[in-house]
Amino acid sequence: MEGGKFRVLLFGLGAIGSKHFKVINAHPCFTLVGTIETNRERAILSECHGIPSFSSMEEAKNLDFDCAIIATPTNTHIAIIESLVDRGKPFLVEKPFAFDIDEAIRIKNLVELHQISCAVGYSERCNPLIWHLKRHLFDTIFGDMQSIKINRTSVMNAVSADSSNNVVFDLAVHDFDLLKSLFGTITIQSGLKTFLDNSRTIGRADLSVRNCKCSDISLRTEWFREPAERMRNYTIYYESARIEVDFLAKTLKVYEYLKSPDSSESELILREQFDTNNEPQSLEVQLNEFYKLLNGEKNMLASIADGVHVIETALQAMTT
Repeated sequence: MEGGKFRVLLFGLGAIGSKHFKVINAHPCFTLVGTIETNRERAILSECHGIPSFSSMEEAKNLDFDCAIIATPTNTHIAIIESLVDRGKPFLVEKPFAFDIDEAIRIKNLVELHQISCAVGYSERCNPLIWHLKRHLFDTIFGDMQSIKINRTSVMNAVSADSSNNVVFDLAVHDFDLLKSLFGTITIQSGLKTFLDNSRTIGRADLSVRNCKCSDISLRTEWFREPAERMRNYTIYYESARIEVDFLAKTLKVYEYLKSPDSSESELILREQFDTNNEPQSLEVQLNEFYKLLNGEKNMLASIADGVHVIETALQAMTT
């Protein structure tokens, strides 16, 4: 540590890496001491802030750092993780940390053998909306949970287009992890349909999921061409209520069905709503949780074991 701050080495300055760069630089408990980026145009971001950028781990071998954040393409993760484990460095690796279950288990065994503190960057579980959702999720006054509908759509970008990637590993894994963090183990019941190269949709997955709390969870994820409207929302239905979570608008609304005195029918009434636009966002909260992990404290990050479960679920979804 330096000046009471953890010294961070950041791998990757692409779409997600550049976001990590900004969040780390703004955090009072971390100092960004270096980046590793093979694209020299991207490396300028680091150098313009007076932070050295290297093209490889070998080039940075004399750099002193306490921990690392890995935001490079998934197919580069295992080599980076092996080099960090050799140096005994804790790390946070972006999702998914592997495409192959054998590779995922190999990484899990490696970090467990060497007792390396690490986590997978499923930042959705650090979203402040989830704090509010957890307060209401199992509220008994709503009656039994009936069903959950999840929609997640995004524009396919260069990272998404990696030849090993697909709409399940790029998008649906967020929801597999979030459902696991909320409910425990999940199971894919049925349904995977993929449409390629039509005028609008590049890839689509329609999945039916279940867990011990709810047996009717429908999940739709889609890749679109630009321009397209992105969507990330959950709707949770109860006997007498409905919760709507919109991750892009950063809002959560709780509705209750109330019987009208003048009618036998029920009206849907807004009971509570939350707006998290002015609260710390997912990557900021995730970095706070990483700080807890580095200090040996309880945290809400996804473990490598959690990440393995997500990869197993994704592979199950692709073969169902």
